Amino acid sequence: MIRFVIFSGWFTSFGISQVDIFDSFLHFLHQDGGVQMDIRYHQEQFGESYKVAGAFYFLEDDYYIYDSHDQRIVVNGDSITTINKQAKQVIYDLSIPGDVTIFDILTGDMTGIELEPAILEKSGYKIMFTVPDWELSGVLRLKPGSGHPTAVELNAGEGQEIRIRILSAEPLSERGVPDFDMTQFDVIDLRE
Repeated sequence: MIRFVIFSGWFTSFGISQVDIFDSFLHFLHQDGGVQMDIRYHQEQFGESYKVAGAFYFLEDDYYIYDSHDQRIVVNGDSITTINKQAKQVIYDLSIPGDVTIFDILTGDMTGIELEPAILEKSGYKIMFTVPDWELSGVLRLKPGSGHPTAVELNAGEGQEIRIRILSAEPLSERGVPDFDMTQFDVIDLRE
């Protein structure tokens, strides 16, 4: 009888902790002042491969910035600003309602996404998910305890995959997001 109570308590606490895994990720993201992540982005599509390193700044819900050597993408609500540093060009656009990007997942926005229960593996937690409207599947990987993300993978079918590896993640420093001068850039506005 005592053995049953001990095992029952262990399974109950394990089940409760499963519910809190994704919440720990959201808590990690919503630190005062935001979060900065150094990431490696890898995309494979139709035999082509694209790799880039950069910084991802999560400032608040619906407001984040991805910054690399070649470009900066600023998402603020439904507004998207893409800055091509090499071509010296700024494009203003609006998001497509219902569209899901890998950065949405990295910000914890799970609108239209179905999560499966977290699985504890040797290297941390794995949360598998699907995006039924887009026929996508993927995995969010987290460190145990802290909710610190370590990777996001998104699969759109054979030969179409996006992976983000989070090299480091920490509260956004007092320096904040580096300024970027666009005064000499051509502007294209697609919001009309």
